[in-house]
Amino acid sequence: MEPGRPGWEKDLERLRAEVLTQLKDWEDSQKVSITKQLESFRDNQAAELQKDLDICRRERDELFRECQTLRARERQLSDDLNETRLAFTRQTLDLQADKAKLLEELNTARSAPLLHQIKLLEELNAARVTLAEMTADMEDLKMLKSGRAGGLVNGPLKELRDELAKHGLSDAVVPQEPHAQVEARERLQELQRRWQTLKWTSEETYDIEGGCSAYELVGGMFIKIDGEGNILVLQLPTYRDPVYKVIANRNLGIKPSGFTSDPGQDLIVFTEISSE
Repeated sequence: MEPGRPGWEKDLERLRAEVLTQLKDWEDSQKVSITKQLESFRDNQAAELQKDLDICRRERDELFRECQTLRARERQLSDDLNETRLAFTRQTLDLQADKAKLLEELNTARSAPLLHQIKLLEELNAARVTLAEMTADMEDLKMLKSGRAGGLVNGPLKELRDELAKHGLSDAVVPQEPHAQVEARERLQELQRRWQTLKWTSEETYDIEGGCSAYELVGGMFIKIDGEGNILVLQLPTYRDPVYKVIANRNLGIKPSGFTSDPGQDLIVFTEISSE
């Protein structure tokens, strides 16, 4: 003991020193512990961050690869689309070419009956020319009236007129020269023989209903009217089109008793009208 100091103070001082020492040791140990915990937390956080970073890098690489794949797929789709468009364009051009060819064939098919009709008209004109060659003008009638052709009445002229009368052509003009009259008569008889010996390749019967007061069969058209003023116009069948076509079938509103027609001009003239 130190002289002059109580014993309890010394004990208190010693106890204080021990407490301070223990407190310092505890603080040091806590500092070390906290430091270790912080270092451990840092290491753990660093490891987790590194792990997350690695995951992010892997995901980035995977996304990059997927992006590359998508770009390649996009290029492939673009190429396929361009190829499809090109193929569609070629098909469109082919279809247009086929359409043009079909239209050409259709026009050819449509013009075939017209060409046939033109041929028939040419043959008809040739027949008319032949008939015109058989007839000259009305001069022979004047000669007959004036008595200048008296010597021809009982000769070739009379025979020709008799032959024409058989066929309903008594009003036809005949040539003046006797040799031309003989040739015309022989030509008429030849045409008559050809018509009588004509053999049809096939025959078809068509029933046409309704009454008939007047009719005409000319230019490939059959036209008839009845007493009630009904008119029927048919285009007759041909070997190309074996079915007749109805051009008109209606009531005229009048009651004609006679008519004449010219199919070449789409013309019908009614010559008589009923008093009713």
